[in-house]
Amino acid sequence: MLRHYDNGTVKVHGAHTLHNQVHIYMDGTMSDTPFASNDPIFMLHHCNIDRLFESWIRLYGTPASALPVKGAPPGHNLYDHIVPFFPPYSHASMFKPSRDFGYVYEKLHESDGGSNLGECSSPPSEGVSSRAIWMGVGIALGVVVVVTVVAILLFIKFGPKKPQYLAADTGTEMSERT
Repeated sequence: MLRHYDNGTVKVHGAHTLHNQVHIYMDGTMSDTPFASNDPIFMLHHCNIDRLFESWIRLYGTPASALPVKGAPPGHNLYDHIVPFFPPYSHASMFKPSRDFGYVYEKLHESDGGSNLGECSSPPSEGVSSRAIWMGVGIALGVVVVVTVVAILLFIKFGPKKPQYLAADTGTEMSERT
């Protein structure tokens, strides 16, 4: 079922947004609405949503027409109050750049005419960097040292033991201590 709003936007009933798809994909508590905020991934996911929204605002400006002024369900119009925030805020008061809220994201796509929110950073250079090679060598040497130390400690604790002998009163015979 499609719903057309006064500003020309359309909502598809039951459609899952990209935001919701992450909750569904992660499953577990992330996909269970009453408990989603208990999942450690929840904050990372919502911080990233906020970062993406900030990128969008920097590229295209504040979305004055993101929500209809009227005609949407209660609580979803541009000047309706967002439930359950208290004190009450409207959607219009929340659609602002992050600097208006007291924080700024660094290294976001700026409006340079050619940026795309879907772009990734430049691909890695050909071959393996010397830093990665030395990190691998360090890890390998660390593993060798740890395995050697553990083997020595296990040998000391559980390795073969020499039998101890006690001299008898006769002075010539030795008997094994039990």
